[in-house]
Amino acid sequence: MPDIISFTGEYHFLSNFYERPIHFRGMEFKSGEHLFNALKTIDITEALWVINAPTPGIAKQRGRKVTLKPNWDSTERFKAMRSVLGAKFLDDQGMRISLLDTGDAYLEEGNNWHDNVWGICNCSKCNKQGENHLGKLLMELRDDLNRWM
Repeated sequence: MPDIISFTGEYHFLSNFYERPIHFRGMEFKSGEHLFNALKTIDITEALWVINAPTPGIAKQRGRKVTLKPNWDSTERFKAMRSVLGAKFLDDQGMRISLLDTGDAYLEEGNNWHDNVWGICNCSKCNKQGENHLGKLLMELRDDLNRWM
């Protein structure tokens, strides 16, 4: 299978902006973006403000304004993203199958909004130097699923 370098179109389901109910710790979230940004804080009022955002984009904006957990930038955000992806793909057979159907394709969240932590920005300024942590975590989860099934 060819590389998947954009989480749009038929591969939009790989994006955290893909809207579908995700259940985590007894709560329902509108998208992975809602869950990820709610996990940034231990302040329940701030978390609920993020959770109740009408769109993933607004959840992301609100997540930029919450009080971050200790060590968020160094370690906690990567743990949180693993939790988000687990909740998104392990709890739903259709989502799990869709991820497995990407075969052995390299997964990259190509973007033009300068996200070089979770993806790789394609603009001339960034010059494709991103870390692609979202793509890497998705490929790790896919590999784990293939071993388990």
